[in-house]
Amino acid sequence: MEKTTGNKSIGASTLVKTACFVALIVVCSWISIPIGGVAITLQTAAISLCGVCLGARRGVAAVGIYLLMGMIGIPVFAGFHAGISAFFQPSGGYLISFLLIPLVTANVRRLRGRHNVLFAILYSALAHLLCYVVATGYYAIVFSVPLSAALSVCVLPFLIGDAVKTVAVAYVGVRLFTIHNH
Repeated sequence: MEKTTGNKSIGASTLVKTACFVALIVVCSWISIPIGGVAITLQTAAISLCGVCLGARRGVAAVGIYLLMGMIGIPVFAGFHAGISAFFQPSGGYLISFLLIPLVTANVRRLRGRHNVLFAILYSALAHLLCYVVATGYYAIVFSVPLSAALSVCVLPFLIGDAVKTVAVAYVGVRLFTIHNH
């Protein structure tokens, strides 16, 4: 059965895929290593895969559902946190930036040819960069700290892990997209 919204219909398959990615984001946020105000998690990788596998619109929808679940009190955020107050914690800027990540990584879906993985790495790296910019700026403003202090909390501890996640998302995302579309 399909649900119609305007001129577009949403099939059961689309709803199930979106729900699966929401669940993946939740599980990946729970896998965390606290290192101060912002934990190391796998949720940025899951959110990047949303864009690659679901596309921009559905990827943003999956992330939006995840964020709404957390806002209404379901403990889906890193460290099993929930509520609006999570957006006013050191990791709040990351939560906000998550809506932008699928918009960038969805561009991988347009790639063709043998260089897909290289461009997927580029788009995944750009998504992480966007995440860093939003999170660092947000942290500096909300906590009234200099940019250098915000960078030491929001970027520097994550560079190596995010580089690994970027490459992993590129390989896994291109493979999943290729399998799904053949």
